Amino acid sequence: MVGRLFPARIKTAEQAFETGRLDEAFRTASAPDLAAEPRIKKLLVRIGPGFFERAAKHYEQGRCAEALQDLA
Repeated sequence: MVGRLFPARIKTAEQAFETGRLDEAFRTASAPDLAAEPRIKKLLVRIGPGFFERAAKHYEQGRCAEALQDLA
């Protein structure tokens, strides 16, 4: 059963991604009850490369621990 907050949670994840808050977007989008939603599946595909890009920037700036955290 889909709760009243279901669409709002999807929108929250999308907005977090669009504003660069990858961790929040991923945390919200990876909730088990949202997994079957097509918008969430598309969002997760977009979040992955964002983590890789952020990890590369961390690595280039000598922040290896942060880079590894983004890849974990």
